[in-house]
Amino acid sequence: MPGKAKTIDAKIILRFLLNDNEEKAERCSALLQRVESGAEQVFLPDLVIADVVWTLEKFYRQPPLL
Repeated sequence: MPGKAKTIDAKIILRFLLNDNEEKAERCSALLQRVESGAEQVFLPDLVIADVVWTLEKFYRQPPLL
């Protein structure tokens, strides 16, 4: 696959999950669809996943999944 993988940050995952800004959520969804199809490569650091979980639980008061 040509090109270098981009790093995904928490905002992309949160916008996709929360859909709090429809235009940005659609762009995030399109990016994640390209990743899923293999058209684009990304790097998702563990710290970003922790940030997403923390933000959902503490700021948005979402219950833990486990």
